[in-house]
Amino acid sequence: MFKNLIGFSFKSEYSGFSAPKYATLALAHAIGQATLSLDSELIYGRFGGDSKQSTTIWFLRGGVEYRLARYLRLRAGLVYPVIAKTSAAGNLKEDIPWPGTGASLGMGLNLDRFDIDLAFYGDPAASYVEQSPRLGVTGTLTVKF
Repeated sequence: MFKNLIGFSFKSEYSGFSAPKYATLALAHAIGQATLSLDSELIYGRFGGDSKQSTTIWFLRGGVEYRLARYLRLRAGLVYPVIAKTSAAGNLKEDIPWPGTGASLGMGLNLDRFDIDLAFYGDPAASYVEQSPRLGVTGTLTVKF
C-alpha cells in the first residue's frame, strides 16, 4: 500500500504544508483459530509548513489475533522502529526509552450490526517526547448498515 504517493501539499496566502509519503508491505497467515501478521512501513520525504523538514522512519510490526469464539477475538502485537530520523530532531531512536519498542494487547467483539475494538499499547513516539515509557488506549466502534 502506498499513501501520499504523489506528495500531498497545499499553499495558501499565508502558509503552505506538505505531508511525507508512506509505503507499507504486509503479510498475514491463518493457522486454525489464529492469524499471524507482519508488516513493514516506511515513512519518508519532506513534510511540514513553510520550513520544510525531511524524515525517514521505518517500522516493523508483528502480531497475532486469536478467535476465542465466533464473536470474540484477542490480539497482541509488537512494533519495532528500525530507523527513526528527522532533519530537525536527528536520530529519534537513540532517545526512545527502554525497551525501545511498542507492544499492544487488544480485543475485538463482533456483533450482528456492531464491531467493538479496544487496545492498550506502548507508544514509542510519546515515550520519545516525554522521555519515559507511555501507554495509550484506543477504541473503535463500527456500525454496519
